[in-house]
Parts: sequence; C-alpha cells; structure tokens
Amino acid sequence: MPDFEKEILDVLALLKQAETRLLKLVQPVKEEGKCQETM
Repeated sequence: MPDFEKEILDVLALLKQAETRLLKLVQPVKEEGKCQETM
C-alpha cells in the first residue's frame, strides 16, 4: 500500500474518533435542551 494511502486512512480514523467524541459531547446537551423545552 502506498504511503499516502496509509496516511489518508489514518486521517479518516482520526476524523471518526473525533466525530464520536463530538457526538458524545453533543448528546447530553441535546437531552438537556429537550428537558428545558418541556418545562
């Protein structure tokens, strides 16, 4: 496998990790927003 292909895969893996972390951070905020709306 060419080096640049490996680098692209590494970057994609990092992006996926960052995405899951962001989703975990955003999820509780969304839940809080829903709770405040119902009150």
